[in-house]
Amino acid sequence: MKRGEKCRAVRVALSAPLCLIAALLSACQPTPTEDVVVQRVELNVLGQEEQPAPAGPVLADLLPLPERVDRPERTLGIGGVAFAAEVAAPEAEVCPVVEVRQAPFTTERLRALAEAFCPGAALYHSWEQTRQELLELRTALLESGIDSEDVRIKLKWLDEMIPTAPLTVEQVPFSWNEVPASGYLGIRAQREGGNFSTLHLGPHLFAYFRDGDHALLPKSAFTEREFSRFPAPEVTQEAAEAAAMEALALASVSPERVRMTGVEQYVDQRGGMPVCTGYLVSFAEVYAGLPGIHANGVSLVKPDVPPSTGAPWGAEMICFYMDGKGVAQFLWQNPSAFGAVLEEDAALLPFEQAVERAEQLLLYQHAQIPGLEADGTDGVLQHVEVCRISLVRGCIQLRDERDVGQSVPLWRFDYLEHYGEDADPLEHVLYLDARTGAYVEPRMDMETLMQLTS
Repeated sequence: MKRGEKCRAVRVALSAPLCLIAALLSACQPTPTEDVVVQRVELNVLGQEEQPAPAGPVLADLLPLPERVDRPERTLGIGGVAFAAEVAAPEAEVCPVVEVRQAPFTTERLRALAEAFCPGAALYHSWEQTRQELLELRTALLESGIDSEDVRIKLKWLDEMIPTAPLTVEQVPFSWNEVPASGYLGIRAQREGGNFSTLHLGPHLFAYFRDGDHALLPKSAFTEREFSRFPAPEVTQEAAEAAAMEALALASVSPERVRMTGVEQYVDQRGGMPVCTGYLVSFAEVYAGLPGIHANGVSLVKPDVPPSTGAPWGAEMICFYMDGKGVAQFLWQNPSAFGAVLEEDAALLPFEQAVERAEQLLLYQHAQIPGLEADGTDGVLQHVEVCRISLVRGCIQLRDERDVGQSVPLWRFDYLEHYGEDADPLEHVLYLDARTGAYVEPRMDMETLMQLTS
């Protein structure tokens, strides 16, 4: 458990790469007849309901932005918010609002991706693990010397499954006319030499696992102290980034279409054991010079202070897990396509007002949580530090549309939660609509948002 877990008992979190199958396939949801929630932060902090923002300046009138934003700490209850933030200069000079639609994978596209990552492989439906395979996994876990709750649960499951596991299994060939119209299908690809990879196929998902299904966990899932125990990466960050850029060609993605939006280490915990580490390299599509969001995780600090809106469907993600051998895993989910331009150059909230809105929202979100004492003890939130501000774009829900969203300019505020001198800070991101300053969550689909805030 990460440090600060006590304080974050009210936090609801999702991490897309960690919930690959369970949470990545959210279908397009019905559009609510009215806004999902009222911006309660506006009622509590500002003392009045949010009003539509008057027409403001366009981006060109805001440039150049300040290189930094430094603000002394302001407090509300336990929580304090300070700014020591680098401001990333946008490459764009205009901020269009653009229609976005889902662009599901066709069977032909999925087949081409499968052939690119597993050339010449024989494809089979997934099958049960044999008794011998389960026994080998049990032996590996026992020999690892790891005594954790996760390993104990796996050993208990293995002890229950081994006696009735089949000695042999039938390998049923996969046919491309079996691709499901919704959801996904897991298949196995027998590569040259006999090794098996795993593929997950569906209209909104293509995933490739070079060495079969197993957990690759990003560094952000651990504290610094926990991650320091794992072996060093088999590849340098620079080499991983370069290899990921080259690997875009396997997916037939033009390097000009996307921007690298995130790089972090990961650990391969095959069978509950740390096998090796590498780098998770994420990409997002660029439009008019503004990159898309980095969708590798989202949290609601307080469900009773929810975003004003979310995304019409899960955010598009293109991710490579790179190790010393190349692509260990590849994930492409929720492909989408830009459509009509709804606004050529949207009016934006003045930058200082956007910073003020972010400060107010963070103050309220991280105010005193009932039941906690401001005694400075380890595990209790000390303060929040905003460390980076950047202009990006993300897809949010249109009120009266089910099958279309709008890509809008967003202010991204990266911040750290500090829990005391001996605790590792926790990284989070806040998104504000750059046009109005409204709190939005482009990483979370509307169904999930409504469930978490109901």
